[in-house]
Formats: sequence, C-alpha cells, structure tokens
Amino acid sequence: MTVQKRTVLLAGVAVAGLAGAGIALFCAKGFLTRESQVQEEAASDHQQVATDDHHGHGKGQKETQEVETRLDPFVVNLAEANGRRYLRTTLQLSLHRTHDKEQIEQATPRIRDAVLLLLSSKRAEELMTVEGKTRLREEIIKQINATIGKEAVAAVYFVDFLIQ
Repeated sequence: MTVQKRTVLLAGVAVAGLAGAGIALFCAKGFLTRESQVQEEAASDHQQVATDDHHGHGKGQKETQEVETRLDPFVVNLAEANGRRYLRTTLQLSLHRTHDKEQIEQATPRIRDAVLLLLSSKRAEELMTVEGKTRLREEIIKQINATIGKEAVAAVYFVDFLIQ
C-alpha cells in the first residue's frame, strides 16, 4: 500500500470517526435537553400541586394530608409501690390534617401535662405486654384529642420505650 492510499484511508477513518462523534453528541444533547425539560415540567407540576393543596384547590385530591410530628421524650415514675420504676418514651404523632400540627404545637404544654399524668398512672407490668402498649397508644390518642378539643391525632407511634 502506498503512502498516498494509506493517507486517504486514514483520512476517511478520521472523517467517519468525527461524523460518528458528532452524531453521538447531537443525540446526547437532544436526550439531555429533553430530560432537563421533563425534570423542569415535573418540578413545575409538583409546585403547582403543592400550591393547590396549600390553598385547597387540588384536582380531585383530598383537602387533607396526613402529617407527623414528634413530641420531646417523656420520663416518668411509674405507679409502683416503691416508686423506683420509671418509663422513658418518645412519641411520634400521626395527624389527620396538616393544619393540626400547628394546633398540636400551640397546645404542647397542655398535651405534655395530660400525657405525663396518664403515663405516671401506669404500672410496669401493664406496659410490658404488647396488649398493654396497644391499649396505652389508644389512651394517648384519646387524651391528646380531648386536650385539644378535636380529633387531630390519627395514630401514636412509640419511637422508644424503656422501662427500668
């Protein structure tokens, strides 16, 4: 093969490679641009739904949305004869509506007082069983809802639960 043919062949390969690279860049740019547009549209839709939900104008969606809030840990002496056993627990509240969270936060001192009195009325053996903890959950829900004067709390979850 002559030098001239080799040069023409290498030039052809180089042109083909550059053309392939150009096509690949063109396709990638189109794909990335389209992906960016899809992300922007999704973000815009999400923002619109959030705005609609905030203003109560969601399309066919519930006006309410469940929200959670955590209460600071409780440490109480249990109702034992010698008074030497205590309970340490942290509660996570699941609320029916987003605006219920504000009411819970405003009533926190009254809620904590009511829950502390309830917890300190319990004996360790009552709370050792799953049934006892389940019953306590139901009592806490009733107590908090009664304290704030409405059905705001849907569920109570024990984040930690220690009896000593």
